[in-house]
Amino acid sequence: MTDIYSLYDLNEFIRQVLTLNFQEPMWLTAEIAQIDLSKGSCYINLIQKEADTERIIAQSNAIIWPSTLRRIKAKMGTLFHEILQEGMEVKVQAQVDFHERYGLKLIIEAIDPSYTFGQFAIKRQQTVQELQNLNLLNLNSRLSLPKVLQRLAVISSETAAGLQDYISQLNNNLYGYDFQNQLFPAAVQGIKVQEEIIKQLKKIALKRKDFDAVIIIRGGGSKLDLAAFDQLELCKAVAKFPLPVLVGIGHETDESVLDLVANRSLKTPTAVAEFLINHNAQFEGRLQQLFQAVQYYAQDYLHQSQLDLVQKEQFIQSASRQFVAVQRQQLDYMWKNTGKSAVVQLQQESTKLHFFNQICGLLSMKETIKRGFSVLYQNGKAIHDVNILDQEQIIENVLADGTIESKIINISK
Repeated sequence: MTDIYSLYDLNEFIRQVLTLNFQEPMWLTAEIAQIDLSKGSCYINLIQKEADTERIIAQSNAIIWPSTLRRIKAKMGTLFHEILQEGMEVKVQAQVDFHERYGLKLIIEAIDPSYTFGQFAIKRQQTVQELQNLNLLNLNSRLSLPKVLQRLAVISSETAAGLQDYISQLNNNLYGYDFQNQLFPAAVQGIKVQEEIIKQLKKIALKRKDFDAVIIIRGGGSKLDLAAFDQLELCKAVAKFPLPVLVGIGHETDESVLDLVANRSLKTPTAVAEFLINHNAQFEGRLQQLFQAVQYYAQDYLHQSQLDLVQKEQFIQSASRQFVAVQRQQLDYMWKNTGKSAVVQLQQESTKLHFFNQICGLLSMKETIKRGFSVLYQNGKAIHDVNILDQEQIIENVLADGTIESKIINISK
């Protein structure tokens, strides 16, 4: 017959087995799923996820008793609250404890912070490698910044001290520049950083034409706070964003993966504000240089034109005086020589007239008849065509020394 055990007997047997096999505390790694400080003790729910699917494959409750908690806090200092947060990978030294009524629990006696930092370093390197494989590491930095950065989409916590430093620095700039900041509130520390910043980036992308750049800022923090900005999906979203992304997340010496993928990485929110002011001041400086160059060119051109006008005026005045002088000389010459020219002209014309008179005299009827010619008249008309002769009428033949009257006997043609 099969033995039958009570529940208590079974749990007591389990306790004895665990006590026998786990007499000393052991080091184990897990992720903090939930944490609660109550009545001086720290209650933690530890889990382990499957690497590929993120499915929970193991889960246990753990506790840090008040005296141990005080000792761990004193040893870890500020790192205690930075490491003991939901979502953190931790390495703890725990004693396995089993109670017949309350079941299994892990009593934590020590925490190794170096493991948590190491895990973040590994994840950070994996993120960088993945971004390199996707050719995303320098994608956003290749976007050209607008010549003036004025319309800014700011992602930050509404209560972040760094946000106020950023706004104050911009508002009190020495140049009097006006900056238009629109806040898109998001968590900048803790486990919701990636989710909320990506959500706000999507909102900004829908109206990206309204902005010149995206600003992601927060106040100072620890190295573990910085790990929130090493997450792959957040870095991919920033790398592929269509606008330049400037970050200033408050770390003077350390660098996050987000710093690597951003268009510009500044150490603090104040440094971001100074960069924006200096960027616009450089553009104004270039404008002033161009204005001075144009002004110098215009002045030089005006000066040269004035010199040209003076030279042309002097040339015109000189040429006019020379022209007037030449014309006066010609007038004086013509005035002096007008009488002589008139006499010569009259003599020449008189000679011509005398020559023409001689020709006319030689060509007169009288002189022509003297040369042996005669003129035939009938009825007082000179005959120049034999067909008009009238045989019944007397004809007169005029010679140089007299006239002969004749009668036509016969006309031959």
